[in-house]
Amino acid sequence: MPTFQLKRRVLWHSIGVAIVALVWYLSLTSAPIRVGLPFFDKATHMLAYLTQTLWYLQLYRKHSKRVLIGLAFIAMGLVIEYIQSFHPMRYFDIADMLANTLGVVTAYLLSYTPVGRFLFWCEQCLNRHRPNA
Repeated sequence: MPTFQLKRRVLWHSIGVAIVALVWYLSLTSAPIRVGLPFFDKATHMLAYLTQTLWYLQLYRKHSKRVLIGLAFIAMGLVIEYIQSFHPMRYFDIADMLANTLGVVTAYLLSYTPVGRFLFWCEQCLNRHRPNA
């Protein structure tokens, strides 16, 4: 896999932490977002786990770290579902776990496509528009 060096790692890590924190908040809040569309909940689970996993897979390009990232996000989905079982407004759902895991696997596969270089592309755009000092 070609190496794409990111120069704004602190920025990308900060945004990544915010994405993960948002997923935790939305997963455990007493007022979850509810939309009456079929499978909307499962689609949002998949999209949330795809987004955060793909974000971090761009920051770490070494295979062993990428596997750990994927496993960590799968574990996070399992833990959140377990915690939800104790919340009076939430419930444990195996289908949510499957949607989360599908998001992680999809992110892993997408990380080997041009989509997996999104942050590198963002840095190139930022560098092009940076005023000369």
